[in-house]
Amino acid sequence: MTAALEQIVHASGEDTAVLRQWSETLGQAAHDTADSSLIGWSERFREAVAGDEPMLACLTTVLSHDRLSIAAQVWSYIHRGIHLFFSAQRERDALASFDQAIAMAPDNAYALELRGRVNQSLGRFDQSIADFTTALDLDPARARPLLFRGQTRQAAGRFDEAIADFTAMLNRYPTDKWALAQRGDSHRQAGHYDQAITDLTAALDLDPTNAWALAARGQARREAGHYDQAITDFTAALDLDPTLTWALSYRGLTRREAGHYDQAITDLTAALDLDPANAMALVGRGQAHLEAGHHDQAITDLTAALDLDPTDAMALAQRGDARRQVRRYDQAITDFTTALDLDPTLTGALALRGLAHRQAGHYGQAREDLERAVEADAGHHGYAFEKLMLATMESGIETCTEQWSQLLASPVSTLEGDATRFFGLFRVLLLEPESSVVEATGVFLDGGPNHDAITDLLHYLAELSALGDDLANRARQCRQFIAEHTLG
Repeated sequence: MTAALEQIVHASGEDTAVLRQWSETLGQAAHDTADSSLIGWSERFREAVAGDEPMLACLTTVLSHDRLSIAAQVWSYIHRGIHLFFSAQRERDALASFDQAIAMAPDNAYALELRGRVNQSLGRFDQSIADFTTALDLDPARARPLLFRGQTRQAAGRFDEAIADFTAMLNRYPTDKWALAQRGDSHRQAGHYDQAITDLTAALDLDPTNAWALAARGQARREAGHYDQAITDFTAALDLDPTLTWALSYRGLTRREAGHYDQAITDLTAALDLDPANAMALVGRGQAHLEAGHHDQAITDLTAALDLDPTDAMALAQRGDARRQVRRYDQAITDFTTALDLDPTLTGALALRGLAHRQAGHYGQAREDLERAVEADAGHHGYAFEKLMLATMESGIETCTEQWSQLLASPVSTLEGDATRFFGLFRVLLLEPESSVVEATGVFLDGGPNHDAITDLLHYLAELSALGDDLANRARQCRQFIAEHTLG
């Protein structure tokens, strides 16, 4: 009887059809011998294979036999864990089965590898890495624990260690396309964009139909600022696999970053049609609406994202900025404050709250926020701009001219989505009264600023127009020219 049960253990490592065949064989043997014990066991297995989970039921039945060998018990727990993890998605139960197997056979590298995968799936990264490491110590020739350990280290943010694992894997198998793709994605997450693109391209040379690798290369190119190439990769990936929702979302985000707002909104709407709970797509579409000047739609999307995750401090700050742009200052300030309560390190939200206070006329509160922002990041020219605008509003341009001269002469390597994008125009507006402010405004508009930039510029000009001096007149000329040459 024990030998027959051990054969069923091995059959459990196959499929249900093989298991049923062994059950029928056992039943026939019971019928032929009229052995009462055999008949009892055959009846139990017949009921087990007829149930909803025949594999699990048969293995549970096998493990109830008190004379099963240690090796057979170990393999019963391993097969049971495999079925629980891969077929039933019952991770905690699978973990318990592998724990039982390893307790009985601590040197079973396969069981350790499998438990490492369950721990990885549960987010228990340290335990997962320990399992894979022990499996490799026991059997250094095993390749899969090396690959899985690299994936776990990547998920844990230990990118250098992940890259080392994938490299070790590729030293054994130089054409392993999955290891190449994973190493490329680890390079991307570590900010090594050229190396990421090289690895992902090599993986695609081996398999041009790998939609995941195409989308991952698109993500690397996006983060490197190569938007057109990124969009091409995302599009090719979606042509191969239209269900790759994350690639659709990231193509939308890339199109937003490239200034293609209508296309971005189309992509992100399609992604939300596939998954209405996609918070990243909601936030991205909200940003696209904001930059396109659709403030109400932006607020709606960001509010929906916050309904899904009320702790998203960045989404709160973005909704606050949308509300600030339409002069809903109290609501904006509330959003910025909530964001800062969640994440006090968000210096951008602090500066934006100071900006909202200043534009609402709350100069004392504005000063407090802007001084804190500048103190937190002394080299940030955008924060310095906002603080100097406050000083100008309080004291006039004459007392601030020297500070403006120093600030506006500062080199700006990247025109971020803040006041640094207006430095060229403000040099003429504030410091060159003999130069035509209308011509300078025309040059600025020829650069193709988005609606978000124009809205912010109009707010700054409105503040300066209230000063009642020659600067106010020049600011009004700017506003008039913008009104005549833009649609929004």
